[in-house]
Amino acid sequence: MTLREEANAIVAACVRNNTSLEDLHVAGAINDDQMKTLMIEVCSNLEVVLRWRNGLEPELFGGLVQAMGVYSANDWDTESQTGGLARFAGVDVSALVEGSAS
Repeated sequence: MTLREEANAIVAACVRNNTSLEDLHVAGAINDDQMKTLMIEVCSNLEVVLRWRNGLEPELFGGLVQAMGVYSANDWDTESQTGGLARFAGVDVSALVEGSAS
């Protein structure tokens, strides 16, 4: 799997599907072209971050991630409010994760 494919999958799971953004899209507040543009931008940005993650020492990457969040995400919740991804495209993700942990 390429980093872009990984980014696309993460964005689909965490941003595109099962979120309030998808509700806006379904309601027509965001049309198909706008949604596609937004998802391409998010995937491109995430691909860059994944490249940094793979290319930097963990401490440097951690500092970079912290710096990225200081100005825009400093008041966001840091604990899961949903319990994580419980389902995605009809797949029980929690069962897959639990199965791989044993």
